[in-house]
Amino acid sequence: MRKLTVILSLLLAVAAFAFRVDNNEPPSATLGAVDSEVSGDISISYTLTDREGDILTILCEYSVDGGETWAPATVKNPTADLGPDRYAGEVVWDSVADLDGHDEADVRFRVTPSDNDTGEAGLSG
Repeated sequence: MRKLTVILSLLLAVAAFAFRVDNNEPPSATLGAVDSEVSGDISISYTLTDREGDILTILCEYSVDGGETWAPATVKNPTADLGPDRYAGEVVWDSVADLDGHDEADVRFRVTPSDNDTGEAGLSG
């Protein structure tokens, strides 16, 4: 009888473990086209999508090697607290702050949205 009580206690302990419910769908981003040669302040249009309409944050990054490595981009407009009314907009990348004196031919830009989860990035080029 003692053995049965121990087994039942173990089963009840296992059944009481916490678990996670995640009904959040990650957001996504798409980017508009960028002219073939640009400099200075570069406007990059974006469209964010989030099924739940959450407040989003975007991470802006650039690459000078075709997307092999990424660095944080200096942008001149808000990247946090983006509600559904700001899901379509543009970021202004201060390319001089990040690449002053450079002449790069294989530059990419990406915008990665997040809410509770990191979403699918939008890529230029």
